[in-house]
Amino acid sequence: RVKRAGAQCIVGQLASELDHTTLRFAAAREELRRLGRQVGQHTGEAARVHSEVSDRLLGTLDEAASENLGQYDQARQDLMAAAEEHRSALTRTEEAWHLAELLCERGAREHEIAAEGVACRAREEALTDATRRLYITAARAEATGSEAVAGACRRCLADWDGAEPRLVASRAACGAVWPKALIAADGLDQEREMQDGLQTILRSEATRRDLLEAELVAPSEARRGLAPPPAA
Repeated sequence: RVKRAGAQCIVGQLASELDHTTLRFAAAREELRRLGRQVGQHTGEAARVHSEVSDRLLGTLDEAASENLGQYDQARQDLMAAAEEHRSALTRTEEAWHLAELLCERGAREHEIAAEGVACRAREEALTDATRRLYITAARAEATGSEAVAGACRRCLADWDGAEPRLVASRAACGAVWPKALIAADGLDQEREMQDGLQTILRSEATRRDLLEAELVAPSEARRGLAPPPAA
């Protein structure tokens, strides 16, 4: 009976600690989700800025073409190609950050989230390169293209100059939140491992308690069957 009482006490303590661990795990997971949503908000704002500028440029060039103004202009063709390259780079960047946000939402492992962060940074660099090429192409087309194309380029350059502070602010905000998300993911990993370890120990101690209980309530023959064999 003393052994059974001791086993029951251990099971109770483990169950209580597991409850606390479960609460900490839930809090850590919610914190990771919150930070992931913040990352999504900041990267989404940057994507909207990029889209506004490039969409306005493409729309202006399409209007010029529909009015038969500069549709055969080489500068316009170069500008269209650069704008499409920028749009493709933006789409890939959005997809990468969306996946990173989903990993945070799911409570993925820290190494998975960190790896996706590396992919996001690579996409960001590609987007920066595409944006730079678009800006340079617009500046060149402003000087060499038709009047309709030159007007579109002037507006595009002004849009990029005006958008720069917003882009810098969004990048800075994301850069401040992302390390916190990795720390939260690491903390979640630790809570997950502690929870798994406690569950394993609890199952073992509960089995031991049940065996001791069976020794007390079983007939003498059963008790003899449950008792360990005598030492040789």
